[in-house]
Amino acid sequence: MTQVTSIDAYWLAELGSVFYSVKEKNFDERGNRRQADREFSRKAELETEMARQREETAKQAAEAAIAVKTSGASSKIIVPGTPRHSGIGAGARVLQTPRRRVGI
Repeated sequence: MTQVTSIDAYWLAELGSVFYSVKEKNFDERGNRRQADREFSRKAELETEMARQREETAKQAAEAAIAVKTSGASSKIIVPGTPRHSGIGAGARVLQTPRRRVGI
């Protein structure tokens, strides 16, 4: 016996898949688990960062909408007893509340 024949296991499994199969053994199970845990934690961190950014943009949009509402329409508070017209064009109008006449 001077000759040795070598056959590729993948080639044999491909051509004779009914009779042969290739089983790969993983001797470093801990390393793969650690790597999977790292990938999962990295994905979780990315998702939390994206959620935080979404919340910040929604909060900024809400603040901008409130700022537009409050700055655009300045409401005037009318207090009883104050004159109605006191700006330009008031002219000869009285700036004080007219007094009631006592006795009719």
